[in-house]
Order: sequence, then structure tokens, then C-alpha cells
Amino acid sequence: MKQDAALRESLRRIDEPSNQVLRARVQALAGELAAARQRAILVRCDLNKEPHKAVAAALGLSMRQFYRERAAMLEQLALLLARRRQGRGGMPDISRLELARARSLRYCGHRKAALNALAVLAEDAADPHAALLARAETIAILTDENDFQLCEAQVRESYRFMEQLGIHEGVGPAMVAAQHREFLWCSGREAQALARDREALGLLTALAARGNGAEHECAVHALTLGARHAFMAGDTEAARKQLDLARMLLHRSDSYVPDLQARTKLLHASLLLAKGDQSESVSAILYDAAYLAERLGWIDLEIDVAIGISMEYQSRDDVRGALRMLRSLLPAAAPRASRLHFGDLCLRLADLELCAGNAVAALEILEDVRGCIAPYTYSSASRYLLTARARFARNDVAAAREAECLRSLDVHRAARSA
Repeated sequence: MKQDAALRESLRRIDEPSNQVLRARVQALAGELAAARQRAILVRCDLNKEPHKAVAAALGLSMRQFYRERAAMLEQLALLLARRRQGRGGMPDISRLELARARSLRYCGHRKAALNALAVLAEDAADPHAALLARAETIAILTDENDFQLCEAQVRESYRFMEQLGIHEGVGPAMVAAQHREFLWCSGREAQALARDREALGLLTALAARGNGAEHECAVHALTLGARHAFMAGDTEAARKQLDLARMLLHRSDSYVPDLQARTKLLHASLLLAKGDQSESVSAILYDAAYLAERLGWIDLEIDVAIGISMEYQSRDDVRGALRMLRSLLPAAAPRASRLHFGDLCLRLADLELCAGNAVAALEILEDVRGCIAPYTYSSASRYLLTARARFARNDVAAAREAECLRSLDVHRAARSA
């Protein structure tokens, strides 16, 4: 007890204003220890191929902390390699800075401010491709907010802008087309989105072959969206082909783009899980993606990755662990997440509650999330299906049949709108 009291007193003294030098030294020592752990992980796991669990135990780390340390090490390594390849480049142009600022606002949940910044950039950018990138980002934000009417108008305006200037190739048009396909998918026109994904594959392959960093990023973004569409439609082979090309481009790219890295890792892990792979590597991939999403501070991406991790939990029959993990995300997600992604989080929670035998809790979630779900969409059909399952679990057969009828009507109307 005396030793514990002495330790607490020492720690208190470190925090005193008069001990700035000592505090800085302690922080530096903590950084040195973390760097030493990360070097050990790099050498033992990635070079010597030692088992992750054995290395984590030797370093005194939990598996979660081990994967955080490994992800930090990989990020630093990627940044170092990118700097060596790029050398001393010039200052980025103002359009790229403004686009980055708008994305940062979006990541922090300030979507209205992001839309305002993008509207100014779309009108004032000297480079038409920069204006198109701003329009593509606008389409993405409106899609995530289920604001399909404004989104449709923005899509039409973007194509009109391209026609007026005679621009049909390059990064700008490719990004607008990619976000248009994502809009079609999210608004319930999945068949159209899949058909356009297939048509775009040749153009994206040609775009990637040019070797430009920005074109690589654009191709990876579009391929990742297409792979996710194919995966959700059950076509794992098409998803794998697009994802393999995206991962190859990321490997060859000089730039380091955390959101694309996280999305490709998430899809890779999802495909492995769909194949029945429950190996240690799946957890490693998912925790790498979670670390990147957390560092980026984008709650929508954190939700996507957390849903993927919950699938991995469920594959190991740990439904309660999956529930605890997703519930812990709700306080941060409620004020910051987009309507689309918050709806996805709640639907996944309702599904897990049903798997855990909590039909009442599932029904409460499904009722509360009604306002975040757009009608005639994949999410809307999922909500009706989950409602029917919950009603059947409660022996409320009439209500279950009503929910199933509404789901069928929803799917039928979505098919007609496509």
C-alpha cells in the first residue's frame, strides 16, 4: 500500500506545472518505448513471420493493443516510404487545399459547412477537374444524408458542366461517375449501379494504367465502391476482381490515403469472412482498418469498420461481444454520423439483438431508426425484414406478415424505379 501511495504521489508531481522538463522526459520515454515495440513487431512478425499471439505475449500487449501498435508502425512506414519517393515537392495548389478542408469538415460531422465550401470551390476553381471533384464530393455527402432529390439535381448539373466544357476523361469525370453509381445503389437502384460498375471497369483499368497518383486514387476509390456493390449483391467473384486491382494500385501508389487503405482492408476482411476464414489474419486486417478510421476521425468510416468487426465477432459465436462493441460507438455516432451510416449501425444492432434473443430491444431500435432510413432502398427492405423477424419472435404473426408485405412492396417499388 505504501508503494502504491508513493507511486501516486510521484505521478501527481509529474503533472505539476513546475515539472515541465520531467513531464516532457516521461512523454519522450513513452514514445521511445512505443517505437521500440513497433520495431519489434515489424522485425518479428512482418520479417521473421512469428505468430502474432506469441509476439504480443512477449511484449506484454493485449491483442487489441498489439494490432493498434502494428497499425501505427505500418502507417509510419508507409509515410516514410512515400516521402522518400516524392522527395521535396512543391506546395499543393489552392484547389487541393480547399477540397481537403471540405473533406475534413465532412469527416468531423460538419456536413453543412463542407457543402458550403464545396459549392464555392465548384464555382470558383480555375481547374475544371477540381470543380468536378468538388461536385463529386457534394454528391457523396448528399447521398449519405439520403437527400436524393438534391443529389439527383447535382448529378445532372455535373454532367451538364462536363458537356459544356467537353470534358469526358480524367479524374474529375471518373469521380463524378463513381459517386453517381454509389448514389444509384444507395437510392434503391442497385441493378443500374451494378450495370454501370461493369461498364466502367475497362475505363478504370485504363485510368489506373497511366501511373498518375491522383488517377490511381480515383481508380481505387471507384473500384472499392464497385467491389462493395458486387459483394452486397452476392457476387463475391466480381468483388474480388475489383478489390484485387484496387489493392495492387494502392501498393504501387506513391501517396498514402488512409480512408482508401481502411476501405480496402475492410472489404478484404469481409470477403475472407464470407469464405469462412476465421484465421488470425482477418482480425489483424480489421483492426488495422479500425486504427486508420479512428486516426482519420471519420465516424462514418468507423461505423463501417465496426460493423465488419461485429461480423467477425459473430463468426466466432460472440454475439454479446459484438453488441457491446457496437453499443459503445452509439454516443459518438448519434451526433456526428450521416443518416445513412447511422441507419446502418442501428440495423446491425437490431440484427444482433435478435440473434441474442432480445426481440423487444430490436423492435425499439427499428422504430427509433425509422427517420434515418430512406424508402424503397436496400436499408428499408432490411428494416422491414428485421421487423418481421422480431414480430415472429414475439409470436405476433399478424404484425410480422404486415412487415413482410411492406418489405415486398418496398422491393417491388424499388425495382420499378430502377
